[in-house]
Amino acid sequence: KSSKAGKQLAKVKKVGVALVKRAVPTAIKLATLGMLDLSELTEEALSELGEKMAESQLESYKQGKESMVGFRVELERFATDLSAQRPGDATPLVIIIDELDRCRPDYAIRVLEPVKHLFSVPGVFFVVATDTRQLSNAVRHTYGLDVNADDYLRRFFDLAMSLPAPDSSKFVSAQFERYGLDEFFSKRTHAELQYDKSQVESTFANLFKITGCSLRDQ
Repeated sequence: KSSKAGKQLAKVKKVGVALVKRAVPTAIKLATLGMLDLSELTEEALSELGEKMAESQLESYKQGKESMVGFRVELERFATDLSAQRPGDATPLVIIIDELDRCRPDYAIRVLEPVKHLFSVPGVFFVVATDTRQLSNAVRHTYGLDVNADDYLRRFFDLAMSLPAPDSSKFVSAQFERYGLDEFFSKRTHAELQYDKSQVESTFANLFKITGCSLRDQ
């Protein structure tokens, strides 16, 4: 917290909070302007109300733009300060978003759009781990079935990489080690039990392959 990067992060948070506050709609407050008696809303009063609302919206838009620019400036400074803490190693700020495809469709899109417009600054990189098919469905759910979801998503990602299907046998072996089953089977020293571990592992692996289980289901 006492480092230069830590102090800069506090600035980023402060500007970010201001940005959110300015995004809160004020139309309801403006719509009344103290005139609660609807019978007094003459054409002239309505005209004046519309003018004031328009002025307020323009001012709100201006403040929002200034806040957005300020946020990006402070975020870039934070990323620069963070990198400077490791001389000779220009380390970027990497933010990882996992399982975006498992969120509600409208929420998934609301996450992606600010990432593109707010956080697109030098030294800041996002890694999004997701099932692109599900994310494409989220786009169509939000913007309609006729939208080209692939073209829409290409606006957000500079580089896409597909991970290979995991090896079920290796995954099973890793889980046996993780949950202490290797130790359990090592104590079964009787000659008739010596192949139990390999047989159980191969049974799991083959069942996963036959049923086509995803890694999460496995």
